[in-house]
Amino acid sequence: MLRLTLLIGILATTFLASGLQYTHGCAAAWRKDAPPVYISEESAIIVWDQATKTQHFIRKAAFQAGVPKGKEADFGFLVPTPAIPILKEVGKEAFNTMAAIMRPPVKETSKLDLTPFMCMFRCSKAERGIDKAAGNVKVLHEQQVAGYDAAVLEASDGKALNKWLGENGYASRPALENWLDHYVKLKWKITAFKIAEKAPPKSAADELFRPLATGAVRMSFTTDRPFFPYREPEDKIDDTKEPPINRLMQVFFLTQRRMAGKLEGGAGWSARIRWTDELKVSYLERLAKELLLEGGLPAGTWLTTFEDRTRLRPQEDLFFEPAAEQTPILPPPIIVVTQTIRVPADLIVLVLIFLCWIVLSRRRKGKSSSQNSLEPQS
Repeated sequence: MLRLTLLIGILATTFLASGLQYTHGCAAAWRKDAPPVYISEESAIIVWDQATKTQHFIRKAAFQAGVPKGKEADFGFLVPTPAIPILKEVGKEAFNTMAAIMRPPVKETSKLDLTPFMCMFRCSKAERGIDKAAGNVKVLHEQQVAGYDAAVLEASDGKALNKWLGENGYASRPALENWLDHYVKLKWKITAFKIAEKAPPKSAADELFRPLATGAVRMSFTTDRPFFPYREPEDKIDDTKEPPINRLMQVFFLTQRRMAGKLEGGAGWSARIRWTDELKVSYLERLAKELLLEGGLPAGTWLTTFEDRTRLRPQEDLFFEPAAEQTPILPPPIIVVTQTIRVPADLIVLVLIFLCWIVLSRRRKGKSSSQNSLEPQS
């Protein structure tokens, strides 16, 4: 038993020391004495109101956190926005609704089965079945929401903001400072979400590596262009030492047109569109209720689902605009065979042979009669 526990600990520690360096969603921030944070799943819903220039951003993520022995998991992540966001907890049901919307239709059909006549019956029987200053950093708002301690921050420079994070229990590292400085120059706000997991570990393995689940948070803010915080800190990555880790990010975009994503510099986004079409009124009402949208979703709202598997993202944010083509993209239907019509293949072959024999016999008889009529009569 002792050997098994040690083996689990070694494997978990090896995984944390190597593979986790590859993924830092948005901008993850963790304590100096803790291993990095791995985001195993990431999805986001974006609702864009063109009339009021309001974006609702709902992000769901599952984290895997390395936990040093004798300490609790303590880490967070940073989200930049052009204006002060209003934070509100919403349920995760909307993500299930998205899956239901994109589910391919089921088309029932029948199938012909050419089965020998002698085994038709035998075979068929078998198959049934608030605002306080801290140096050059202002805390504009503090709130507990969906299992997070959230602080909306404003700073004069990235170095000051990085220092504030270090003084408040987050790691300070050069890559994070450069990332923060980019948004500070744009006069954007940074919302710091902090997770504190206090549940005692159940085993030695859990003490090293425990999954943490949180609720979904809706961030509502004004912006001239809808966007996704795609840029990540430029942490050093050595591709030659470790195998690549798969990443999957889904963005569900709701607005009154089909949308396309473009990087900050104008280049196209490599994500593929998995599903896009105008939604039924019943789905609009359901999503508005689940996302707590007081004004609802107007008729004619489209859903565009993007699927991104980029492992190393470019140092640019992602912005959205109406797509050049406004045609739906839907998956093909799932064909389900509900009835099998059995046809006796051997019997059909015998009938065909019999019919051919009759036709040939008649032709021969006709030729014989015509020859007899041509012969001279004595």
